[in-house]
Amino acid sequence: MAALVNYSSSDSDTDVSSNEIENAPSRPKLSLPEEFENKYRSSPRLLDDPVFHQGRKRTFAHVEGAWTTQSFIEVKLTRSLSSQLQQILKSEIAIEERDDGTPKSNDWVPLFFSELGLAKPLHLTLSSMDCLDYESKESFRVQWKQTLSSAHFQPFSIQLGKVLYLVNEQQTRGFLAWRIHFDEHHLKPLCQKINDLNISFGMQPLRPDFIPHISFCWRKTNPKECEAWSSAISLYEVPSKFDNLVSAIEDLLKSNNTNIPVKSVKLSTGGYLDTLELKEPY
Repeated sequence: MAALVNYSSSDSDTDVSSNEIENAPSRPKLSLPEEFENKYRSSPRLLDDPVFHQGRKRTFAHVEGAWTTQSFIEVKLTRSLSSQLQQILKSEIAIEERDDGTPKSNDWVPLFFSELGLAKPLHLTLSSMDCLDYESKESFRVQWKQTLSSAHFQPFSIQLGKVLYLVNEQQTRGFLAWRIHFDEHHLKPLCQKINDLNISFGMQPLRPDFIPHISFCWRKTNPKECEAWSSAISLYEVPSKFDNLVSAIEDLLKSNNTNIPVKSVKLSTGGYLDTLELKEPY
């Protein structure tokens, strides 16, 4: 049977040397259209073992038939800004002086790029993360679109603000995040609509003390460290040992446009991703 593709160079007018291939200019990585990303978003299913997730532990253990659900806004920084922020987080300034006497190390995991070097959008969370059963997920997805569409939410803008330090409820991960400045007439009603719908499906609302934020890197932590941190400084304040790192990040943002247009809202339900476009009034 003939090969589907003939890799022989015998029918080529000129041979291409390996040196020419190695020295050929690299092409920029192209991102996929949003419709393609939404349709083929599912990743291979892995075990709950943290070894497969950079040491992270699932908020919810994987249960067959339970669909993790969350609403959010995708935030896409410029590649230039993302690269500069990544460089800061990988530099000597991010090396941490350990409280327990162990050697210094840089434990920060930036969220700007995938392992393949592709730009990743950051997330502004609009709802708590919770689970739906199989029977409820399709109904929820339909009602989510209908509820937000009928509310006629318009595009708006948000702005990156002060750097915060946040810890997840399990006290296993600490995050650096930007506090978000926003117009009260847009983001709050949007969150309220989504959370009312979540409650009607038996899911948890956002916590009363929730602060709109965009996380951009994380590190592993533990309850003992979190207890010492929370008793020593005010809530959300960055521990002083990270002052130089935060200063470098905030100085970089001063020379960049931190105003971010919001033109759509997304819903993640297991491997499905729904997008609602925000439309200008006619």
